[in-house]
Amino acid sequence: MAVSRERLPRIPFRGQAEPFSRLFPSSALLARAAHWCHELDHPAYDCLYVALAERERATLITADQRLLRKLQQPRAGLPAVIDLANF
Repeated sequence: MAVSRERLPRIPFRGQAEPFSRLFPSSALLARAAHWCHELDHPAYDCLYVALAERERATLITADQRLLRKLQQPRAGLPAVIDLANF
């Protein structure tokens, strides 16, 4: 289900940028996403988020425990990650 930005609940984000405040074309992320697919042995759709967080130097928030475990292993270039349950 798609929800417009105006209908999203207002959640305080501790001084960080509002979520969904910008859109990014996935085509610009494909090369790095492919790298992370291979490196992490993880599906491309999740690795697009990893590539975006890496490029934007942002923290990735995920509920995917498999991805969370892989991102918590030390590797050069991986973005910081937070478990959604702890956010």
